[in-house]
Amino acid sequence: MRVLTSWLNRLLVAGLCLLSLPAFTEPLVVVGTPEPPFKMMRDGQVTGIDVQIIREVLARLGIEAEFRLSDSGSRMMREVRLGHVDVVMSLSFKPDRTEFLSYPEHSYKDVSWHFFIRHGDLGRIQYESLADLTRWRVGAVQSWSYTPEFWDAPLNRKVVTDHQLLIDMLLTGRIDVAPMNTVEAFQLIQQRNLGQQLVYLNNPLISRPYFNVFVNQSNHPNLPRLRAEYDRVIAELEASGFIDDLYRQYLGRDSQFQ
Repeated sequence: MRVLTSWLNRLLVAGLCLLSLPAFTEPLVVVGTPEPPFKMMRDGQVTGIDVQIIREVLARLGIEAEFRLSDSGSRMMREVRLGHVDVVMSLSFKPDRTEFLSYPEHSYKDVSWHFFIRHGDLGRIQYESLADLTRWRVGAVQSWSYTPEFWDAPLNRKVVTDHQLLIDMLLTGRIDVAPMNTVEAFQLIQQRNLGQQLVYLNNPLISRPYFNVFVNQSNHPNLPRLRAEYDRVIAELEASGFIDDLYRQYLGRDSQFQ
């Protein structure tokens, strides 16, 4: 009996010691779709302007994170609805998204979307309203928001899963015009030395703020603190010049997109 009691006492002490240890917390999962220079893979690591900004926010709050890129926006949103991820990088505001996403007050960037065309079509393809594009083949990415008017317009749309595919489709003549994130497309075009082949029309389809957003279905213990502190830390990063320095680092000191 004495041996059994001693064994039970040791077991109880061991259990109390385990309870006294801090609970292990899985890294916060931060996701996005590839959009160079904001979100991209480089040397096997997820990086980019958005990634480095969020990484700095989390570092200042002492929160560990894992960054992932999804090659499909619709697949990423399914993961969001299931609560399999915690934070989504760079989304525009849509009222129906508030059912499963919470938006911060602060956005550090406005994103413009312009229509890109082949250089040889300058003057032939014009854009003042969507009605001007009804005679052309228009590329678009599945599940991308653009504007409601864009999706409602009677356009001859060719829908794909990735914005980079639109560049190849323009080059090969499979489409005539495509709306793309101006900064992202400009950088891809420069990287591929296509500046003499592709240009964008002056009037943007839309220019609006983009946000890093929080998943309502997430039960990560650090997410409430991130939500509470996010706007304050972003304001600090802007005031210190951290965000401006990142833009210059990725886009160049004289970039027209600063």
